[in-house]
Amino acid sequence: MIFARIKRAAPVGTRIPKPFTSHSKVSKFDNKRGRPALIYTIRNLRDPSDPYKKGITDRDFELAHNQLLSTGELSRAWFNEFLSECAAEGACIHDYRRRFRNNGSRVLRRSRPLP
Repeated sequence: MIFARIKRAAPVGTRIPKPFTSHSKVSKFDNKRGRPALIYTIRNLRDPSDPYKKGITDRDFELAHNQLLSTGELSRAWFNEFLSECAAEGACIHDYRRRFRNNGSRVLRRSRPLP
């Protein structure tokens, strides 16, 4: 259910607000790990003309959404434990890895509902 709402709210080309970068955007909707997924690009510092691609499956979104609804927040520790396949893809940028690796205190709080 949340995945359909995200597809409507964030069509291909939509910028994704992420810490420390303004270069992330929705690339396409495809399959990842056998599930429908939002695929997004992030800046490749080594080769800016070839951005990295990452993906979040519909199941990942559902789990995260349920966690936000039940607790009001997401932490890096929760993400690493419950979305371990997604977390295994690695951090998005070098600075992010350096600042927040193994830091379970990093928390995302619910701010406003999706349209």
